[in-house]
Amino acid sequence: NDAIPEAAAMIGESNWEGANEFAIKIADDTILPMKLYTSSLLGGGTNVKVAFAKDMQKAADDFEKAQKKLVTAIKKKDQTGSSTALETMASALLTYRTAGRLLG
Repeated sequence: NDAIPEAAAMIGESNWEGANEFAIKIADDTILPMKLYTSSLLGGGTNVKVAFAKDMQKAADDFEKAQKKLVTAIKKKDQTGSSTALETMASALLTYRTAGRLLG
């Protein structure tokens, strides 16, 4: 989450190398922990139900889809597409953290 404003600045400055590094390293490395944490809340195979976990799962999926769009837009050096994908990622991450009560 802290790296998103820096990525937005890189996109605005057409720093495609830095933006690509964010997309394929930082953002991509965020997806698995989001999904694993949500899976653990769902009980890891048990019948435990956590009401907000579905919202978190959807937000993690939205984040992943937007990350893939970001990678594509960066390859095309598309500022508008990159910015839109980054905004979607930021929104999905906020939704994830809010639903999971992970705001500090």
